[in-house]
Amino acid sequence: MKYKYKVLWINDDFIDHQDTFKSNFKRQEIKLEMSLKFIFKKNIDLVYIDYGWIGGEYQTKETEKHNIEILRKYYLNKIPMCFTGGLSQFYEKYCKIDFPKLKFLHKIPSIELGDKIWYVYHKLGEK
Repeated sequence: MKYKYKVLWINDDFIDHQDTFKSNFKRQEIKLEMSLKFIFKKNIDLVYIDYGWIGGEYQTKETEKHNIEILRKYYLNKIPMCFTGGLSQFYEKYCKIDFPKLKFLHKIPSIELGDKIWYVYHKLGEK
């Protein structure tokens, strides 16, 4: 099957349900790759990020620094990114508090989990 878009989802919560998520995306001609680690992948059209997985109390400072550098690579390569998760209405505000000097992170929007497929077409599809 030829996919219109390739999406990477970096998270810690949904690996158990990855078959369901991948199936939902596949029906929309979107290839979904899921990762428990922050990695830089070429040929990705969009990256979803579980905000809580970047750093803070869940990661060491070294891991947090690594994760931020991976996000910076996507940003510098003009790959759209989006925070998503259970509390997405707060992530943009939290980001400015948690990472006040990292202005590029402040530009990453947040979406509700239910809007994942819609956002791909909104951001990448014909407008």
